[in-house]
Amino acid sequence: MHRYRMSTARLIIAGLFISFSTQAQKIELGASLGGMLCKGDVTPAMNPRFISPAVGGFFGIM
Repeated sequence: MHRYRMSTARLIIAGLFISFSTQAQKIELGASLGGMLCKGDVTPAMNPRFISPAVGGFFGIM
């Protein structure tokens, strides 16, 4: 019984990754917003006063 369950589990996992016809988005669009803080040789301490705004975005066509 244990061997049957293992082979069934392997077939299910393989079926999740193998597909004969795939469908996906043709266009991808996204954005990000956050803060940026640097710590290194020049600024050894983390000072919250020096947080800079960070904005990003991406666009992709497949």
